Amino acid sequence: MDKMLLVSKNLPQIGCRLDYYIIQDDYSEVVGIISSKVFGIEVQKICRDELDVEYIQKRTIYDLSCDKKRVEEFIHLLSENDVTPVTLFDIVTDKLDEGYFENIYYLIDQPA
Repeated sequence: MDKMLLVSKNLPQIGCRLDYYIIQDDYSEVVGIISSKVFGIEVQKICRDELDVEYIQKRTIYDLSCDKKRVEEFIHLLSENDVTPVTLFDIVTDKLDEGYFENIYYLIDQPA
């Protein structure tokens, strides 16, 4: 599994930073059928309190899509709207219900 920072956004009004990562994994590790890439998302919210102690909230969603460009576009959309780890799961679930991402298991089951 590889993780790459795609967007980092400072929120000075609340003293935090939001980091948006793209996660890359191999299908072979995920499903054991074919060797291809599958992508996910991680969002981290990094803040410092009044004693300068850093704390981090994070949420990772693995194996979201085989379409890297689509995941990158989605990450930019998340960052434009200051999506935090707390709300990430609900937003991704809504987008999956809307058909925003292809079903990776559907792609695996299709004959060549």
